Amino acid sequence: MWGDPMTLRKRLQLYFIIIAVVPTVLFSIHFYLSSRTSMLTELCESNYKVACHLMDSIDAQFSQASGLTDWICFDRAVGELLRRNQKSSALYDYNKQQVLEHLDNQFSYLPVTEYIPALFIQGKNGLDLRRGIDAQLISPKSFQDTWWFQEAVKSEDKAVWGTIYRQEGILSEPGYVLPLVRGIQDSNSRQILGYMVVLYSRKLFANQMKSFEFSEDERVYCIDARGNILYSNLEEEVGRLPDKLFGDIRQARQDGLRYKQVEKDGIPYMAVFTFSELNSWGVVEMIPLTFVQQQRTMLLKTVVIAAFLIVVVGILVSVYLTANFTKPLETISAYAREVSKGRFDTALDLKGNDEIARLGQNITKMVEKINQLMEDSIHREREKHNLKIEMLQQQINPHFLYNTLNSIQWMAALQGAEGIRHAVGSLGQLLQYGLRDSMAQVELRQELKALEEYIYIQNIRYKGKIIYESQVQDSQILDCRIPKLILQPLVENAIFHGIEPRVGMGRIVVSAECSRNVLYLHVCDNGIGMSADEMDRLLTDKDRKAEHDRLNGIGVANIHERLHILYGPEYGISFESRQGEYTRATLRLPAEWSGQKEEAVREW
Repeated sequence: MWGDPMTLRKRLQLYFIIIAVVPTVLFSIHFYLSSRTSMLTELCESNYKVACHLMDSIDAQFSQASGLTDWICFDRAVGELLRRNQKSSALYDYNKQQVLEHLDNQFSYLPVTEYIPALFIQGKNGLDLRRGIDAQLISPKSFQDTWWFQEAVKSEDKAVWGTIYRQEGILSEPGYVLPLVRGIQDSNSRQILGYMVVLYSRKLFANQMKSFEFSEDERVYCIDARGNILYSNLEEEVGRLPDKLFGDIRQARQDGLRYKQVEKDGIPYMAVFTFSELNSWGVVEMIPLTFVQQQRTMLLKTVVIAAFLIVVVGILVSVYLTANFTKPLETISAYAREVSKGRFDTALDLKGNDEIARLGQNITKMVEKINQLMEDSIHREREKHNLKIEMLQQQINPHFLYNTLNSIQWMAALQGAEGIRHAVGSLGQLLQYGLRDSMAQVELRQELKALEEYIYIQNIRYKGKIIYESQVQDSQILDCRIPKLILQPLVENAIFHGIEPRVGMGRIVVSAECSRNVLYLHVCDNGIGMSADEMDRLLTDKDRKAEHDRLNGIGVANIHERLHILYGPEYGISFESRQGEYTRATLRLPAEWSGQKEEAVREW
């Protein structure tokens, strides 16, 4: 198969075409069918939200209108005027003036009053109070025989809204008004003293609809509980909704629906509706289904064009990929054969930035990484060898010094100089510990024991100025194995650069803890602290010379590099210090035990 690239190319082209065409066609069909159904639902839900907002705006106006009627019906001054006899009701006195001023105040600050061209308070005692720019042009007798006024008479003190009708005599807005009638009841006898009639302009609804945008084909109606049209975006349309249309909407509402497909004048619509809980008024949006069909047709065209473009592009891409696929594969295969023979210096020449080219680049990087790892391994072994030689050279190597100190210790014991004997003994133990293999690993308890001897000797020098304390999280940590002589340089640094310049007693705390198989050793002192530059120099300057005599030539930087070489770059020494308060050095190295002891603490 690999020897016939044309056959491979044709097969790949076929595979790519199938992969491009079949999923595209299936997805396009699924997308169109699902979108065709969801489009109508989303359109209806969106228009339902608009209808609800419009209904909320109308309800707000309705609440203000109700508040106005409540104020008039329960106003004491109005009640007093209505309880007068027929003769005194015609007098213009202070009480009537006060009522009229109150009405004027209501017209001044209530927003809903801008839609009231006329307001009447008609008493059975002959009282006739009017407000509004057109109130004096309208005769109350013109509406006293209407059904809504008669229904208000029967309903006593309940507010009754009428239907839109054309009222003659209105100059501010010739046309239609919406009446509101309510009986005014005596607060004591509960008898009807008169009636209040408020005529609202259709602007009450028109101004609310201006806040919303509707298409030219949409029909938007504000209707009452009887199906009477209170307002429409086609202002010339008055009367009531067709009985069948209103019946369908009412039945759908009882069924808990928000929208329903209906017909009006033989044209199919999707009716979206919502009704108020305050007054049973409703907002009905009539969306012509021809608009929905246009949207579906546009969606179908978009899906077909997109699918066609995807198929064409897929075919072109498949031809291009298959034409350029076999040559780089052969190049990579030849390169792999050369590498398998051990010829790592062979060059892989691939152009482009596609997946095959990146595969070749990754293979080249892998070969370079192998060479780099080999070089790093050789360098690391060489560094370990040099470090061992350097540490052997830096050790205190004259063995006769230990023998001499041992003799001095016996002489001090014979002469009763216990202090000298103890000091020489500690120095001898410290020298004996340091003369052993400096590259060996020791248990933490041995390192801490040697550290105690060192602190004892330094306390002789500094006259007991140093307080030393060791804290170990768990006794098992004492069995942990660590490189030899890694704590003493840090303690030495704490004494020379922290405790010695400090006035008063100095304190050094060496602590050990283990977490997730990592051992942390901390050396903390309450000395004068160090600056950030001083801490950086401690870790980087391997040739730094101490200002005082050291026990050995192993510095902090050497310990830091030694841990890097032994365990890797994630291990080593870090410093934390605040000048004038403290310095804290932390050694991070892997926790190592041997045999059964390691299994016992593995869970750490």
